[in-house]
Amino acid sequence: MQIKIAIAFILLSFQLNFAQDSLEVFQDEIVVDTIVSDSILEQGYTSEIINAKAISKFYAKLIQLEKEKNTKLRIVHIGDSHIQADLFSGKMRAMLQERFGNGGLGFTFPYNLAKTNGNYFVKYTASTTLECSRNVFADSTKPIGLSGISMETTAKDFAIELQVRDEQYTFNTIKVVSPQNQRLIDLATASNEIKIESATPKVIYHKIKSGEALSIIANKYKVSVSAIKKANGLYSNNIRAGKVLKIPTNETEPKIISRKEFIPLELKENAICYSYNSSTELEKIYLIPSENATVFSLNGIVLEKNAPGIVYSNIGVNGAKASDYLKFPLFFEQLKVLDATTIILEKKISKYISGRIHTENNRKGCCRKLCNLEYV
Repeated sequence: MQIKIAIAFILLSFQLNFAQDSLEVFQDEIVVDTIVSDSILEQGYTSEIINAKAISKFYAKLIQLEKEKNTKLRIVHIGDSHIQADLFSGKMRAMLQERFGNGGLGFTFPYNLAKTNGNYFVKYTASTTLECSRNVFADSTKPIGLSGISMETTAKDFAIELQVRDEQYTFNTIKVVSPQNQRLIDLATASNEIKIESATPKVIYHKIKSGEALSIIANKYKVSVSAIKKANGLYSNNIRAGKVLKIPTNETEPKIISRKEFIPLELKENAICYSYNSSTELEKIYLIPSENATVFSLNGIVLEKNAPGIVYSNIGVNGAKASDYLKFPLFFEQLKVLDATTIILEKKISKYISGRIHTENNRKGCCRKLCNLEYV
């Protein structure tokens, strides 16, 4: 399938009539906004859609979706911090899905586990610390792909919980994107929680009162002075009122240890990803180590519904430029997973590209390289 690419500062000329934004744009009209600063028109700035005919099929599919409600239209928005946080892309997704239907959230990544910001819709929780690296700090040894951020671990007992926070983005299909499409991470559900009860030494905490000595406290709890000193790292018998002492005892108390019992799911594989589809919508799923792998890497997750509508994926890295994405060929290989009808490049990305291009032929070649897809 040929992918139609529009390089634009903002997604323009949809036949949308969103009352809250007082926006009315007709289908056969290309609207070019001017930029006004302090009521003075900025000189020398033009906004254009390069090769506008390339998005004609996008409009056709949008009309088909609205009339027949029998197709998905997938949009991919690539940029830096505003797109990573899903600010501009989140607003566009909400408006488009409100009118044309919700086909799913699209691309998602455990940004919080990489100690950075993402959108609110999905929460990730991990049982271990994961090693992460971003494309803005280029390291060719890292498997940086579709997310622009690599995520790795060698822990063979890790589990990552994916929990949907907003019920409008429950999903039927989940796709796992990994380096060279290796089966590194499996998907699982948790059937029940296993609780194991064990006995552990009972510990009492005592707040020292004025006039109390270690010997008095030791007699009260029937333990030795040396045991109290050892438990609290004391080197003398000097204590101070108001401090809290840990008192070891010979008693035990029950301790409950719980863990989830994971049931791996049967995944389907193709040339670019592996996936799972459920007949009912899911709100939670677990990522667990694949049995035959030793290093576990993740480049992203794609969530979709079994329903027609808009799927709007946002991919961004704080501070990223086009050159940062261009450093990693894996990004372009994995971009095909999103099966995009239209790809939007944020202004900072497209401006960087156009600034280095002097001829129309070179412009086409650069776009072709950027998306690893045919330029039309």
